[in-house]
Amino acid sequence: MSAGGFPWRTALFVSVAINLVVISIATGAFLSGARLERPSQEAPLARLAASRAFMQALPPEARRELRRGLAGSLLDIREHRRASQRARLALYEAAGAEPYDVVRVRAAFADVRAADAELAASFQDSVAEALGRLSAEERRQALDAMMRRQQRRGISESRDSD
Repeated sequence: MSAGGFPWRTALFVSVAINLVVISIATGAFLSGARLERPSQEAPLARLAASRAFMQALPPEARRELRRGLAGSLLDIREHRRASQRARLALYEAAGAEPYDVVRVRAAFADVRAADAELAASFQDSVAEALGRLSAEERRQALDAMMRRQQRRGISESRDSD
């Protein structure tokens, strides 16, 4: 290579190195199960069992009404979610403290369970209120769709008799 020429070998080496880093990061993210998509606007509704089938079974106006009812309670749900996150942070802190205190960690786990239960109850109350604004026929259609979906998954009503 001449003294005044472009350093092709160096440029090729840097290009290959950058490509390997990008491929390694993408492969690592894929293999670790990293979530690459953003959560949808309907994330709270996704916690409802078979919610997609439930929502799709509703007529468009009833679907909008249900979403409107849930949207009104999102602030309350958001506060419960923050309380749950604070409880988890307290758990991590308790578990990492030296000396290790098993009583403190158990109490922190209990706080996490309580915060999660409050979050679930808040969401379920919101869903119950929103469903109350639907007609009996709209609720029946949605519940039938949920039952069909569960039956396709192999969950039957006679499961208790097993």
